[in-house]
Amino acid sequence: MRILRLILLLFLVTVAQVSLAQEKQPPSIRELMSKKEFQAAGLTKLSREELAFLDTWLQKYAAMVLQRAAQREAEIEATGQQSYLIEVSHQDEFFMINGERFRAKIHCFNMNEGDRVIFLEGNPYGSCTTAVLVNLRTGETCEVWCE
Repeated sequence: MRILRLILLLFLVTVAQVSLAQEKQPPSIRELMSKKEFQAAGLTKLSREELAFLDTWLQKYAAMVLQRAAQREAEIEATGQQSYLIEVSHQDEFFMINGERFRAKIHCFNMNEGDRVIFLEGNPYGSCTTAVLVNLRTGETCEVWCE
């Protein structure tokens, strides 16, 4: 499963790089958002130049995120550490992982249901006082109480 994700991430990074190299234009933010979303975000106020700058920045950011995710997957694969699914995430405070409950010491922002985490400290079976998690999607760490 991890190998498949790694291959998929490497493929996405390669596609993004090839796309940029061939000067194919990835979709603009205007194409990615509905008209209503575009207006609600206040983007209609931007000039063409400002929108073009925003599109370029978003494309570079997306390529960087894909590359970092592929690197994290490769690093984790090399260590042999198992990742675990966040089954429930409630108000950035409570998480269900591997059927066990964990409570954030301080809010753990951007830890969403469906994200995968690894345990740097503690364990996924809840037999710990505290644990430190790494979100594989964001690379951010989160300190939790084991309940």
